Amino acid sequence: MKALKSIFFIALFCTVAFAAWLLMPAQSTLEKQVLDAPFSDAPFKMVGFRSISTDPEVDPMYHYYVTTDDTKISDIDPFLITTDPFVRLTGNEEHTLTITVNGKITQYKNDLWLELPDGKLHHWYVSAIAGYVR
Repeated sequence: MKALKSIFFIALFCTVAFAAWLLMPAQSTLEKQVLDAPFSDAPFKMVGFRSISTDPEVDPMYHYYVTTDDTKISDIDPFLITTDPFVRLTGNEEHTLTITVNGKITQYKNDLWLELPDGKLHHWYVSAIAGYVR
């Protein structure tokens, strides 16, 4: 009877562990940097990173940020998430950035506020020329 009880608890533990592993959410991490484009306005630049997910069914995504040299990427949110690794910065005029994207866009924010190291806020508008063909 004691052996049967032990087998039951081991089977129950294995079932719970398998269910927890099965229902665990997919995680993504930033991997390789694919873009580092400085602006004409000194401290700002646009950077892009490849994001790898633990879900094998998800295509590789690319996260793009507008940042300064002093800002950590983990502290800010991307303004663009896309499948295009070749996003180009085509214009930078009067607080407006123009980018060209040829992949599927998952997330896009065109109104950015960035905090400088001295505490001042800087405003950027992002205009995207998208050419995604399915």
